[in-house]
Amino acid sequence: MSKHAVGALAGIAALMAGPAWASSASADKQAMAKPEVPSFQMSHEETVTGTIEAIDKKASTVTLRGPENTVTFKVRDRANLKKAKVGDQVVAKYHESLSGHVKQPGEEAPKKEVTESETSQQGQPGRTAARKVTATVLITAIDQKAGTLTVKGPEGNSLTVKARDPKNLKKVKVGDELVVTYTEALAVSLKPAPK
Repeated sequence: MSKHAVGALAGIAALMAGPAWASSASADKQAMAKPEVPSFQMSHEETVTGTIEAIDKKASTVTLRGPENTVTFKVRDRANLKKAKVGDQVVAKYHESLSGHVKQPGEEAPKKEVTESETSQQGQPGRTAARKVTATVLITAIDQKAGTLTVKGPEGNSLTVKARDPKNLKKVKVGDELVVTYTEALAVSLKPAPK
């Protein structure tokens, strides 16, 4: 899993707010007939703006000064370098979300699936990239006192996360499987420097 995906699994700690209850009578009866399935959903968006400090067309790199640091990175599409100038602003919009539920008996566990896409912005400098990962993770440990949950991913990697609300840890047990979907998207665009 990517660095962001591992971090996002921390959202499992926000775990299990419980399903939304429908207001119709038939949905209420159905909900009473079935035990509550612990589930969770969370998302985060962030926009960061940086200013181009240097462009190396030969090396295909751009140096950006952001709010907290300066970073140099390689640009994949050389056409974007032709349109960029020192002083231009680069705006990056990042979105990530994590949702999932406790896998129920008889429910088929989805195989790990990764979907990725990347597009350029029709004649404008910039790119949009998205990634979606669906996987089943196994709860291997719960520490009620510390308020933590440890899960093992499909590739054998383990991650321990702290619950935002430790009471939610009582809704799961060691051996439960969580079906999780992690989505991230990044859109990068260029704003010309003010004249």
